[in-house]
Amino acid sequence: MKSFDIRKTLLNRDAVLSTFWSTLQQIVVAASTFFILKAIASVTSGDTSAGMMFIGFFVASLVLVYVPNTVSMLYLQRWRISSLSSFVSSFIEHNKGQAPFGHARNKSQTESWLTNESFTVYDTATNLLYQIYSTALNSAFNILIIAVSLDRRLLLWYLAAGVALVSAHFVFKKKISNVSLEMQQSRKDLSNAMLSAWDNVFIGNQHNLGHWLRHFEIQIRAAKSTATRYDGVRSLISSATVCVALVVVAIGNGIFLFENAEDVPKVAALLITLPRQLQIIQSIFAFFNLTLSWAGTSGQLKELEKIVRLSAADDESEKFIDFDVITFSDGNAVCKMASLHEADQRLTQLQSGRWTLRGRNGAGKSTLLAALKKSWGDNAFLLPSRFGDLRFTRDFQAHSDGNRLLAVFAEISQLQDVKAVLLDEWDANLDGENLTAVSLAIDELARTKLVLESRHRGTSAW
Repeated sequence: MKSFDIRKTLLNRDAVLSTFWSTLQQIVVAASTFFILKAIASVTSGDTSAGMMFIGFFVASLVLVYVPNTVSMLYLQRWRISSLSSFVSSFIEHNKGQAPFGHARNKSQTESWLTNESFTVYDTATNLLYQIYSTALNSAFNILIIAVSLDRRLLLWYLAAGVALVSAHFVFKKKISNVSLEMQQSRKDLSNAMLSAWDNVFIGNQHNLGHWLRHFEIQIRAAKSTATRYDGVRSLISSATVCVALVVVAIGNGIFLFENAEDVPKVAALLITLPRQLQIIQSIFAFFNLTLSWAGTSGQLKELEKIVRLSAADDESEKFIDFDVITFSDGNAVCKMASLHEADQRLTQLQSGRWTLRGRNGAGKSTLLAALKKSWGDNAFLLPSRFGDLRFTRDFQAHSDGNRLLAVFAEISQLQDVKAVLLDEWDANLDGENLTAVSLAIDELARTKLVLESRHRGTSAW
């Protein structure tokens, strides 16, 4: 199988443009800090005209910052959709034609990850990366401006606070990742429970609905428990660690104030930067919180990577096929085949005709059809018993079961590259009249293509 790293799906043109405009935004924010410091320095030194000029620059920066901010947010929206599109493309590339892995036993375990959870994970991942990048730049640029303007030693105090944050991140990264995966697993279980709600609610059998509600309540309680545990653990770790960082920075500012208590311009500059320093501390808190959250989101991305690699394992589909009880019939003669290899070799020699698979439920007829589809690739067309999600040229959903099949067969007959048509229990929901009409359509299809069908009913209509 081709190598695959799901993190690469997050790298695209929209990601670059979003972070580019975010960089411009943070440069403007840092410039506003520089302008207000220069204004204070100019006014306290008696150069009022220069002070007014820098105040004008400061006001202009407060207005201009909204331009790159707006553009970066627009590209952020595109980034998350582009990343999801890249994930779907990767999933198709790695799993197209792996029909045996489309079995219900795999689908029930992974479908919610491919559908609902993938969108949620990419929405969270792109937003987190954007926020991590933005808050990191915001803190770094403003720290540099303040340190250069006031006292370069302040940079060392901020670096010390940063070391404390990074150390805590590595210490608690695994813990956060584990509780995040627990939360995601409970959300997946809840999502799977929701997928089965439709029939249990609308059919209205109180017996089934009661069992479903009890199962749903169990998943709800689990989802609540893991979600609150995740937020509680993350908040406790981040709050304690940022408090340590805040004390370190406060000590640095206290030393500067003690040493320059008689220097009015420096004291004024320090005081004017305190709101911005408070904002830096808040940004550092947010940055640390976001990096802890990323540890969990990264684990969720790895779960999606497993979905992309779903069919990378050895194909063990043949072990689910009981060839001893499956028969092959062309309407005249009945035969058996001993293995998937034999069935593949013998059937590929046929140019057309209609063959029927029969065997008890659970014998592996559907799995056999899926395995043949995988082997024959685009030369075969597999129509499962429930094909409502398959997209065709026209929408057949408004048709009856019989008319829908007739319309689908008519479209399949026009596919020149398809040499074999594999039909899985096409007769499951048809009455006698439709059964005959569809069977005749299959006969017509079998004049030019090989048709291999598994039958739901015990008797043939042809």
